[in-house]
Amino acid sequence: IWIYPESKLWNVEAALDSLGNLLSS
Repeated sequence: IWIYPESKLWNVEAALDSLGNLLSS
């Protein structure tokens, strides 16, 4: 996790998380 422009990166991380969940379910 990098804390940078938080909202932007948080959205990216959240999107990747959701993607990972979709792929693994």
